[in-house]
Amino acid sequence: MARRRAYRISPVFQAQAVIKASSELRRFVAAIIGLLGIACLGVHPPSFLSAQEGAQAESIDLGQGWKWSPWFGIFNDSRSPWLFHAEHDWLFLNSGSLTGTFFFFDLSWGWIWTGKGIYPDVFSWGRNTWLRYEVGTTSPRVYFDYALGESIEFHKRDRFDTLNDYFNVSNLSLPRDEIVEPGILPDSGIPALDFPVFVRARDVTLLGDDDILMTVTIGGETRGYPLRILDFHEVVNDDFGDRVVAITYCPLCNSGLAFDREVNGRVLSFGVSRLLYRNNLLMYDRQTFSLWLQFALEGVSGVNKQVRLAWIPSNQMTWRTFRQRHPDAFVLSPFTGFTFAYFGRRLYEDYFSSENPRFPTTNQRGDLPNKAWVWGVESDGIAKAYPRDRLPSGQTVVDEVNGVSLSLNYDRISGEIEVVNTDSGVPVRGLWSFWFSWVDFFPDTLVWSP
Repeated sequence: MARRRAYRISPVFQAQAVIKASSELRRFVAAIIGLLGIACLGVHPPSFLSAQEGAQAESIDLGQGWKWSPWFGIFNDSRSPWLFHAEHDWLFLNSGSLTGTFFFFDLSWGWIWTGKGIYPDVFSWGRNTWLRYEVGTTSPRVYFDYALGESIEFHKRDRFDTLNDYFNVSNLSLPRDEIVEPGILPDSGIPALDFPVFVRARDVTLLGDDDILMTVTIGGETRGYPLRILDFHEVVNDDFGDRVVAITYCPLCNSGLAFDREVNGRVLSFGVSRLLYRNNLLMYDRQTFSLWLQFALEGVSGVNKQVRLAWIPSNQMTWRTFRQRHPDAFVLSPFTGFTFAYFGRRLYEDYFSSENPRFPTTNQRGDLPNKAWVWGVESDGIAKAYPRDRLPSGQTVVDEVNGVSLSLNYDRISGEIEVVNTDSGVPVRGLWSFWFSWVDFFPDTLVWSP
């Protein structure tokens, strides 16, 4: 049974969004919010074990930068904030101190949180789970994963390898040489939103009339997700009562899709892998570390390989239209817990106005400009693109794709499109995207003309 969230606006996140205290206090608040978030996600930490004898004592100086901590072991901090640990190798300590609790970055498994009286239990921020380090293991280091209930191994590396260090890719269905790997920690820089904060449309003042929102309606409730906020997060883990959903947006492809997060009876939370396939967002779920391709809504590695996500109809429309039609609807607010510059120029504005994709493409055709916006539909391997600039506004277009009759109605003023099966009236799965992206995935696509 999917969990039901009893609140709509998190006071913790509101507090963090307005706090103007010192950097130390902000780190403390972030840690508290992280732990609250862990609990809300249903991930329960193990019982904290008693600290080793003398754990509260200061580290003993062994000379030449080497020190010994009764709870953390032998390390060298002469290059602080970098720290060389006898068992963990190079670590980056965010606070520059081992007192209290702290975050540090490990080249093999990213940001973790621990502290006196907690270690060797650590919380893996990227994996969203508690681990217990088996002290003394080095090659490989062994951790017990409390969520999986089993031990896992980590091999030391001199470089963080996102694809191989973080995800289950032994059965990857995509060509490895076509995956763009920046070599940085998943979710770093593009953190998925796990506790979205909403405000009523009538109370929103910072959006412009022409701002575009991705919209979802479930059970009679409509919500709007401004693309200028999604630019920075790409994935929003949300719920509509008992319906758990993900709102996803890939700025490089200009593609937005929503889907149900309950897969085979299990609720998954999704993050941004920072990996790309043909310029498209590769997501991952934090429960199994399977990779998922946004364009296909399908698992491409791990235990969820070839598992299809249940598509949820979504749309895009201008803020002017949204607030007129849905003045009491909820809109994703900038109170995210992050200090991104959501307003002003959009993050990808220069990219949107440029001619070329960010990364090389595999399949290209010159039917349309690379960044022409198309509505794409695929039926049993037959794809068709409907260029936005060719669609008549306010008129119904009746067409057929692979024997399926479609009715398309596009409103140029609002930016909204409605596509249904002409016979059943059921919404037809499709998405807006740049032409270069659509044709890269569907090189034999048909192109509609009036």
